[in-house]
Amino acid sequence: MRAEMMQKFAEEHSDDRLEQLNDNKRRLKLEAHKRETERLLQIRREMYDLARQQEREEAEAMKKDEHLRQEVIQAERKRIIEEHARELRNFLPPGTLKSSEDMKLVYGSDQAVAMAY
Repeated sequence: MRAEMMQKFAEEHSDDRLEQLNDNKRRLKLEAHKRETERLLQIRREMYDLARQQEREEAEAMKKDEHLRQEVIQAERKRIIEEHARELRNFLPPGTLKSSEDMKLVYGSDQAVAMAY
């Protein structure tokens, strides 16, 4: 009987050891999984931030291009007004002369602008 009890105790004790080893392995695997998940999330955040930065840079470049385009349009508009508007001032449609500077180009001086309106 004593031998049986010792054998049973040894089996139970070895089962406890196996269970303890399995618990440790499971815990280590779980920790490794958590670390890998955090690493992947960090990579994802970095990619997202990089994409946002690129979008901001593209938007800024588009803004600069649009600003340059508007400057070229205004310069060309001014040139055309200077070149042709005096001869056609009586035939210009409403809204063609948008600013007092445009009117000065067409009518000459501030007094002429005041007399035109």
